[in-house]
Amino acid sequence: MSDKGVFLYDDVLGKVLPKEEVMALRAHRRPVRNVQSTVHDDRPVERGRWVWDRKTQRMMSADEYYGARSSSGITIMKDIEAYQAVTGRVVDGKIKRDVIGGRKQHRDHLRAIGAIEIGNEKVTPPPRDRTTDDHAQDIARAMQETGYWKP
Repeated sequence: MSDKGVFLYDDVLGKVLPKEEVMALRAHRRPVRNVQSTVHDDRPVERGRWVWDRKTQRMMSADEYYGARSSSGITIMKDIEAYQAVTGRVVDGKIKRDVIGGRKQHRDHLRAIGAIEIGNEKVTPPPRDRTTDDHAQDIARAMQETGYWKP
């Protein structure tokens, strides 16, 4: 063995060996995936996501349990059922209550009467009328007035 080079300790053999030899030995020692398990029984080791099915009292793959998921990404939603609006607008001195037949008509009706749905409104933060410099000046003034700080 030469004195120059990179050497590693092989914990299986308990020796210091050149790096190339240790790496070659480690490559041969890596476990092979999907081989039969010798620890518990003779079934092959399977990877994946599993779910306990209470009806059949067995483990089954998540795809089998939940069904295969589609990867199209398209979602089709049913439109809302037609309804008569509770609020209305005044037409010729009478209150006219519209019949709403879809989402677009619902939005248009709300816009026409100036209403919003609770929970769907867009909340905008109040405008900031003061800057950080104003706060710093107020704190300095208050400290001067109380005697905690003298400039």
